[in-house]
Amino acid sequence: VGEEYWFPIEMLLANHDKSPLYIFFDDNQNVYTRARSFPIYDTPYVLSHNCRNTDPIHHAAYNFYKGEPVSPSGIIGEDIQFIPAASRSAQATRIHAKIVALITKEKVAPKDIAVLVVDSAEKKQYYEELVKRPLPQSAGWSVEDLQSGGAISLDTVKRFKGLESNIVFLWGLNTLNLDRERELLYVAFSRACSTIFVSATPELCNRLDSGLRRNA
Repeated sequence: VGEEYWFPIEMLLANHDKSPLYIFFDDNQNVYTRARSFPIYDTPYVLSHNCRNTDPIHHAAYNFYKGEPVSPSGIIGEDIQFIPAASRSAQATRIHAKIVALITKEKVAPKDIAVLVVDSAEKKQYYEELVKRPLPQSAGWSVEDLQSGGAISLDTVKRFKGLESNIVFLWGLNTLNLDRERELLYVAFSRACSTIFVSATPELCNRLDSGLRRNA
């Protein structure tokens, strides 16, 4: 948030000096612009317990975290699952097949699934690969429409920042320089509450898997 945005927010307070104003801020999620100041001058209170993610997701996300230590939730969950395939089309085929299995065999509600593209610049090409593939039952794709209640969310990591989904597919990592995208990867991995699938080339899947296991 730029400094110019604080003024209208403060104007909404009933009493500038006495009305409560809380700002929840995570410097690791600066995927747009870095905040320089806040209209609150008290000592920050650090939230030091992760209440969103299972322990495996917590440990994966915190590979890309810097700052005060945060304890995991204590919720046992599945390890990060990888869906390797050589091309974007092949990755889409495998993602689609897994989603169909989740809905038909595991009875997962479509609204509990999100496919998040990490590379926003290439999002259109990724979207087109999935939306042309039919879904079972009454399921549908919800492309950048967070108000669509019963469909599978298809969006970018940046747009999904601040939101969560029970099951997240992370896609579109091969076109990025991941060594320079610490904040983006932290946001990406921390969007999932219970399960993460990562789809990329076999080489990148192996690299990420090795890195996550080494730092677990």
